[in-house]
Amino acid sequence: MPPDARFCHRCGRPQRADAVVEEPEPQPAFTPPPAEPPEAAPPPPAVVSFRNPTAVRVGLLAASLAALLSWIPLLNLAFVVWWVAAGFYAVYLY
Repeated sequence: MPPDARFCHRCGRPQRADAVVEEPEPQPAFTPPPAEPPEAAPPPPAVVSFRNPTAVRVGLLAASLAALLSWIPLLNLAFVVWWVAAGFYAVYLY
């Protein structure tokens, strides 16, 4: 057998007693906490049209209030003011 053989080539018996070196368990590398996913972009603003239910509801509410207030006899003198106020109110609500 060669002098540096560790095992017998016929039977597999160890030829010398080697000190078994136990490797220490590797320490896990520092991993930073997972990054938070970026916030989703806000949805684009709704288009003001008759297909937008919120805009239609607000417009109908403002027009209804202006029509009711313009039917009151004493307040009927300020007819134009009610319709301007209704337009402002519709924009403010929306």
